[in-house]
Amino acid sequence: MSSAALEALPTGPLRLRLHLLAPIPAIVVGLAIAASQGVRWTAYAPNLVAVLLGMGTVLAARRCRLEALEAWAPTLAAVGIATTLLHPGVDGVTRWLQLGGLQLHASAALAPWLLLGLRAPAASARNRALVASLAVQLVHWLQPDAAQASALAAGSIAVLLVDDKTPRIARLTCVLHVGAAALTWRRPDPLAPVEHVERVFYLAIEQGPGWLAACATTTGLLLFALVNRRLSWPPTPLACAALCYFTASVLATFFGHFPVPVLGAGFASVLGWYALLAVSTFERRPGFTDTPAV
Repeated sequence: MSSAALEALPTGPLRLRLHLLAPIPAIVVGLAIAASQGVRWTAYAPNLVAVLLGMGTVLAARRCRLEALEAWAPTLAAVGIATTLLHPGVDGVTRWLQLGGLQLHASAALAPWLLLGLRAPAASARNRALVASLAVQLVHWLQPDAAQASALAAGSIAVLLVDDKTPRIARLTCVLHVGAAALTWRRPDPLAPVEHVERVFYLAIEQGPGWLAACATTTGLLLFALVNRRLSWPPTPLACAALCYFTASVLATFFGHFPVPVLGAGFASVLGWYALLAVSTFERRPGFTDTPAV
């Protein structure tokens, strides 16, 4: 993968605002479903705080040098996720960082940044990201967290297999990602689900097709925002990786007790979606100026 300038994706202020606001409809729908079950609106207060922080993250990332993000974001994300193993966890499950009175699902918030390094043109940054992504998969197995292991595998494969001539190390990494995700699904996960966190889709089904359609529509909006960088198709490789990552994290909730991204109450998945949005805005191609755009 040769070095090239950062692609400036054409857009205007209106599209920027619409992209940054995309999680709000999903949060509102999730809150309405939870409220019908007697859940107080304050359960979704962390989601709203995460929207503000997520917006700030995207805007800050647009002002950073891409080379610095590619070099350091994956490593810092991996360290943050690995730190969860130092905490006692719940019933042997160690997915969270304790931040005061808030429990942060570290991988849901931080793992998307690993995708950025996998697309770096600099071999050193790319190799560090490869090692970091596989180390995080080991952490997922130890936690265990099959949903995030599957999401990271899906996103990583979308990045690593994008070139016509994929290096052997990249193909091997894809195989290891799939194997790690499969092994993580085989580990027992004793945690019982919280209805308004892990079972929002099932609550919507119980309440009727209208609510299920609302969930599907708002989730589709989140997916659309990740790839709608411009009117041409297909999306850029990083946007495609973000799409695969988010899709896998949503699908995993139907096969285990995992937080429903954005629709479910929780701080981390909203931050994670904004991390995917930030990652999806960067792409290197020859002939473009060195300016990021959302």
